[in-house]
Amino acid sequence: MQDDLLAMVEYPDPQAIAEASITQFDLPQKTKYLSFRVCGFTITEAIRFAGITMRTRYNWRNTDPKFHIADDNAGQMRKDLADQYLEIEFRRNMRLVLQLDFEVLKKCAEKNPQLSPREQSWLNRLRQHYTPQQMEAMARALQGSGDGKDFDFTKFVMGLARGADKLVIAGSRE
Repeated sequence: MQDDLLAMVEYPDPQAIAEASITQFDLPQKTKYLSFRVCGFTITEAIRFAGITMRTRYNWRNTDPKFHIADDNAGQMRKDLADQYLEIEFRRNMRLVLQLDFEVLKKCAEKNPQLSPREQSWLNRLRQHYTPQQMEAMARALQGSGDGKDFDFTKFVMGLARGADKLVIAGSRE
């Protein structure tokens, strides 16, 4: 079950995500160079990997204001990419966990379920997370604070995982 699922999953390439996330320029080499910079490569490394020369980079900076700005802002773009990448990874991993949950629960619904020790262990842990209290907590959390600001589910869950936030349901005990 889990091995089949894992065999279908490809690990995302951060450089490809960077290239798809940044402004696309008239020349693909500009985008490729910036994608390497955003991934943390030095100017020299990015030039080499993009297949350009230092002179080409200087020419682009002098003739293309958008490229110049993007090149100067590679550090901020790196931070933004890191945030996007973490969110993508979190959502991908959460989707895989939910798929595993489904597979184990589906097997349990069979007429004579035969769970492996690993699946039984997974089921025991899984059952702790599917409770009316968890559903109520999620519903309240997704309603937001009522101040008109959008609720960011990913930041909320990541905060809970780090133990930074405490979720208290109105009327419940802490």
